[in-house]
Amino acid sequence: MTPRQLKRLEGELESFLESMFSGLGRVERRRAMDWYVKGLLLEGERKSIDPMAGRLVEDAGEQEAMRQPSLPT
Repeated sequence: MTPRQLKRLEGELESFLESMFSGLGRVERRRAMDWYVKGLLLEGERKSIDPMAGRLVEDAGEQEAMRQPSLPT
């Protein structure tokens, strides 16, 4: 799936993911699962965390933040 195709399905996908992950509790966990599923859906040969995170962000500096969501203090 291309980023453009994913963008077209964003509303439906968000609703589906919210229903699937609402029981995870913390918003950070839900956000991380959302990113993970989107990374799996996007094109790319490698489906490990680093390559998927790289496909989900526009700025390479944001890649590490995506891998380790910060928890509120």
